Amino acid sequence: MKAGGLYLAAGSARRMGVSKLHADLVEGLPLGSLALKTLLEKWQGPAAVVVKPEDDRGWVPRECGLESGAFTFVECKDASSGIGHSIRAGMEWLLGRQGGHELEAVLVMLADQPFIRRDTLQNYLDRLDSDPALDYVAGCYQGQMMPPVLWGGRCFPELMKLHGDEGARRLLTSGRWNGSRVELESHEALDVDTPEQLDAARVWWAQRGMG
Repeated sequence: MKAGGLYLAAGSARRMGVSKLHADLVEGLPLGSLALKTLLEKWQGPAAVVVKPEDDRGWVPRECGLESGAFTFVECKDASSGIGHSIRAGMEWLLGRQGGHELEAVLVMLADQPFIRRDTLQNYLDRLDSDPALDYVAGCYQGQMMPPVLWGGRCFPELMKLHGDEGARRLLTSGRWNGSRVELESHEALDVDTPEQLDAARVWWAQRGMG
């Protein structure tokens, strides 16, 4: 399956009064870098990292391979108007690049959901690849669907219509699409939006000897 990756960093910058993408889990390890590393280790297709034009991008580690073309920064000047604009900007780049019309699926990940595992992403790919009737595969925790979401090609036109603060949740709950859910572990479902959640992420990281 030829799948693109869409990494949303544009809407994650300053909900806590500071740039959480730059916030260290431990010294020298920015929170925003973790899920990007996971994406680039698993994904073989094109990858877009959607950022605001003013993002200094210092949270992206050198080993992620920008120079090698492993991914491309896509600036979204309307990112402050809502996540829908960020999704659309990334989709426009992925589908507009040479060969983009050949993409069969696009994975949408959040930069502030740092602990998604490589095996989880492989599960997404395997499910969508094995069942042609599926339109998407979404994460799920405690009965609630959430990112990451792997979207099949039939959903691309709807993703291109998103705007404002309208994310893709409406598409997931519309009943119009046939989907599957991947149960996430509690740490994978953690979306760091508050200082308390950042503290919890640091504790989890340290307890597992990652620090």
